[in-house]
Amino acid sequence: MKQPFKKALHTAARTGCDGVQIDARNELRPSECSDTAVRQLRKLLDDLNLRVGSVRFPNRRGYAEPTDLQRRVEATLDAMRMASQFRAATLVCSLGALPQEDSPQRSELE
Repeated sequence: MKQPFKKALHTAARTGCDGVQIDARNELRPSECSDTAVRQLRKLLDDLNLRVGSVRFPNRRGYAEPTDLQRRVEATLDAMRMASQFRAATLVCSLGALPQEDSPQRSELE
C-alpha cells in the first residue's frame, strides 16, 4: 500500500486482512526496531488482529556479487532477526543471478 506504515496497518485491518508483509528496507528498518518499538508494534498488530506473515528485504545486488558482500550478509541477518522479533517465519529476498555451473565464480559459492 502506498500509505504511511501505521495507516497501512489500519487499512489492512479494516479491509479484513489477517496478515501483513513488512518491507525491512523501506517501511521499517531493523535498526529502528528497539525492544520498545517492537513491543509497541506487536501490541498494535495484536489490537488490529493482524500478524506479520513475512518480512521483505529487497537487496540491490545478489549474493554472488562479491562487492560489499559482507555488508549485504550482515544486513540480511539483521532482517532475519527482525522477522524473528515479529514472529514471521518467512524472509523474502532475492538471491540474484547464480553463476553458470562451469563458472569459476560458481565454485566460490559452493
